[in-house]
Amino acid sequence: MVSGGDASDRFEAGVELFQAGKAPLLMFTGAKMPWTPAVRAEGEVLRERALRLGVADDAVRVTERVGNTADEAREIRQMLGGERSRVILVTSAFHMRRAAMLFRRAGLEVVEFPVDFRTDVYSEWTLKDVLPQVAGLEDSEQALRELMGLGFYLVKKRFAR
Repeated sequence: MVSGGDASDRFEAGVELFQAGKAPLLMFTGAKMPWTPAVRAEGEVLRERALRLGVADDAVRVTERVGNTADEAREIRQMLGGERSRVILVTSAFHMRRAAMLFRRAGLEVVEFPVDFRTDVYSEWTLKDVLPQVAGLEDSEQALRELMGLGFYLVKKRFAR
C-alpha cells in the first residue's frame, strides 16, 4: 500500500480528509499477507509517512495484523471502543460496496469516500481500446475477486442466522 497506484490514492485522500478536519483520527490497517512474512505491515509504513507529512503522532492509529476486510472492520470498531462509531471509509471505488457492507456489519456507521476510479471518460477511443491487453486480465481478476468476496459474505450472512 506504499508505492503508488490505488494505494497512494487511498493514503492521500485519508490524509487530506484528516488535515481538513473531517476526522479526529487517521487509522491505517496493519495488513500483512501471510506469503510475505518478512515485509513490514503496510499500516506502519503509512503511519510513518503520515507523520512526515505533519500529522500528529497521537492522531494516527494502526490496527493489529489483519488478513482481510472483515478483520479490518472488527479491529477498527474495537479500537474505537466498541460503540457505534462513525468512520469515513476511504478505499478504492471497486472495493467500496463490499468494504462498506463489512464495516456496517461490524457495527460502524460508514461515510463512503471512494477513490481510485478505474474509468477514463476523457480519453478518445482508439483501436488499442478494443484489442486484448494484459491489463484486461488484471482488471478481470480484480472484478471477479470482488464479486466472489461479496458473494461469500452475503452467503455467510444468510447462513449465520
